[in-house]
Amino acid sequence: MVYKLIIIEKSQIALLYFKNKLISLIMEHTLYRVNDIYLGKISSVLSSLDAAFVILNPVSKNGFISFNHFRDGLNFDCPTMSTNKNILAQIIREPTGTKGPTLSCDINLLGKYMVILPFSKSIQTSKKVEIESNKETQEISEDWLNEFENLARLKSSEDMKLVFGKILSGEIIKPGSFSIKTIKLISQLDNQAAKLFQIFCSQAISLRAAGNIFDARVVSFSGSAASNSLNPFGLSFDSLNVLHEYGLIISDYNSYMHYSACIANKQKQVGGILHFQNKNFGLVPSDEVKYDKTLQLHGVALTKAGKELMDIIPLTHADNYKDALIKFLETKHLELVEIE
Repeated sequence: MVYKLIIIEKSQIALLYFKNKLISLIMEHTLYRVNDIYLGKISSVLSSLDAAFVILNPVSKNGFISFNHFRDGLNFDCPTMSTNKNILAQIIREPTGTKGPTLSCDINLLGKYMVILPFSKSIQTSKKVEIESNKETQEISEDWLNEFENLARLKSSEDMKLVFGKILSGEIIKPGSFSIKTIKLISQLDNQAAKLFQIFCSQAISLRAAGNIFDARVVSFSGSAASNSLNPFGLSFDSLNVLHEYGLIISDYNSYMHYSACIANKQKQVGGILHFQNKNFGLVPSDEVKYDKTLQLHGVALTKAGKELMDIIPLTHADNYKDALIKFLETKHLELVEIE
């Protein structure tokens, strides 16, 4: 089978041939682009579909907008649909073939470091925004690949194969995510240490912002973990020593970190995310006067290698720890609220 792709950049046209026969023609529409915002006018209402056609430009295709998702989410005011009514809309899908652009009234202004949702009634985080420390495309180093191949070849258990697969996937997406030292560390874990690390990660909270993990720890709610305060959660003093020997946690079992960045201000905005059990949370004061404004959390923190690995470890349920965390935060007059 012989395929041929011809791209005409000046006209923004692509032609796909199979055995010298044209099978696909692709044209890039330059008038309408995703995220463009228009003040349009409703030309006709489709009552049966709960949707409408919107005139964006008199000489171009009309846009199509559905209003169902507004009523489901209740995060935005639902516009009243009527012919000739002006409506502010944003393009979420460019025109294809004979179809015009797909529109939404869920306006969002995407910047380099944040997304502004001018009409939103909720707190959200964006998965689209990433901080690019180096705009040049990075490649995985030859030394890293050789070391990874040598260590991965020695693994026979399905669990470890899964972990190494996640490491390789993460490194391909973002080279430099896992150091050679970290790969050697995970390859040396015995079954006991691997199980303990899984228990630790399942109960660890982390402070995150702009795609970075600034801190990750299991909070000790009463006294130092060196005095077995985490024993009820499966992390005895001896268990912590095992993790420390492998270089996964730091030596100070009662270190602390300020998590005040996770506390929402009066505009319901947070400077950092409290991450727990693969979910993002913010902290909302239940008493504007009494709440702990510094939020100094003591406990056992992960090392750099531990933080690199925590997101690829399959988590187990940690309901008892979560209940204890919620009760602890209540004493600080703070409420744990999940962020969409």
